[in-house]
Amino acid sequence: MSPLAGAGPTGGPADGPAGWATTWLDLRGEADSRSRSAELLTTAFAAARAARPGPAPADGVPLRVVDVGCGAGAMARWVVTRADGVPTRWVLLDPDPSLLRVGRGRLADAGATVDAVRVGTSDDLPDLLGGEHAVDLVVASALLDVLPGPAVARLASAVVAAGVPLLCALTVTGEVVLDPPDPVDALARDCVARTATTGGALGPGAADTLVAAASAAGAGVRSRATPWRLDPTRDADLLRAWWDGHAAAARHGAGPEERSTVEAWARRRDTAVAVGGLRVVVAHTDVLLLPVPWAGR
Repeated sequence: MSPLAGAGPTGGPADGPAGWATTWLDLRGEADSRSRSAELLTTAFAAARAARPGPAPADGVPLRVVDVGCGAGAMARWVVTRADGVPTRWVLLDPDPSLLRVGRGRLADAGATVDAVRVGTSDDLPDLLGGEHAVDLVVASALLDVLPGPAVARLASAVVAAGVPLLCALTVTGEVVLDPPDPVDALARDCVARTATTGGALGPGAADTLVAAASAAGAGVRSRATPWRLDPTRDADLLRAWWDGHAAAARHGAGPEERSTVEAWARRRDTAVAVGGLRVVVAHTDVLLLPVPWAGR
């Protein structure tokens, strides 16, 4: 999970010190864990095991997994806890060396084997897929929406060419439902979407871009809705952090004629958050790309 994970529509820091990024990743960890699709993970494991030549991983040969934009290692730990006895070995890829150190340590503490860590981005994935050690599965979480379109297309191309599954969890779709509703919610959502695509990031269109690129290459695609459902009692700290990022993104994306309306909306909502009076649903999707031989299954 990238340190940018959650920027824009899902809240959280868009940049800043690694310590703040780690704090944000830890805040969202429980919501992420309960939202990701265990069904798609099961399918990803089955595809990875079927595609691998030689002894089946169930016979004791580990699956080798690359976590792209691993952040503090939450996605990898989630996979390990749901591997149903299938051994795994890990390669962690992230542009932030300090987050890589955190991720490696936490994954080791969870009993997983980390073969390598690498400072880099999704564009470095082909080098890992073409290395001397076979890769069986690629995963990422809360990553796609902060990437530009060409990077998402290259990611799809790399895994399709290598014939390995790719599970991308928790990509925001742009839909946010606030309860109770407010007449300005739709305008604010549009303002947030403008901010999410600043600097070339795909934002809410990222999952569709991945699906289109993979489908054009003949890969199979499966997806599941994986929304966050934030409760002011259970998720108080995360909801507060998410709201701060969401409101800031709405203010940033508001046009001159919209700013006073959005500012008044943000103040109303801020009051509701402060007293535990706001529930939030943040839409995400999990997408699984399957190797070409699996496309029709």
